[in-house]
Amino acid sequence: MTQLEFVEILKELIGQGTCDDVIDLLDDPPGRRPAQYLVEMSNFFKSQDENSKEMIKKIISYTADTALFGLFCIIDDVRTFDNEHGHLELFYIKEKIKVLLNDPEQEYLHDIFNSLENKY
Repeated sequence: MTQLEFVEILKELIGQGTCDDVIDLLDDPPGRRPAQYLVEMSNFFKSQDENSKEMIKKIISYTADTALFGLFCIIDDVRTFDNEHGHLELFYIKEKIKVLLNDPEQEYLHDIFNSLENKY
C-alpha cells in the first residue's frame, strides 16, 4: 500500500462514509424510539429547502475532511497530541511487506490529503 492509497481509502471510508452516515441519520433516524437529539436534527434538516439541504451536506463534508486533515497532521507529527513529545510510526504490513506510511522522508499524509479533489 502506498501513502496515496492509504489517504484515498481513509477519505472514502471515513470522510465520505461519515457524510453518508450522517445524511442517512438526518433523513431517517434509526430505531423505534430514536434519540431526541437525532429527531430534532432530522426535523430541522427536513424543514429546509433543497438549496439549504445541499449547503448542510457541504458543511458536513467539510467538517469530515477537516477532522481527517487533523488526524493526518497528528500522524505526520506536525500537530502535537501529547506532552511527552513522542511520535507515531504507522506501518502497513502484509505478509513480508512492511511500509512506513508516515515516513518523515516522504511526502506528508496531510499534504497528500490536501492534494485530493474535494466535493464542496
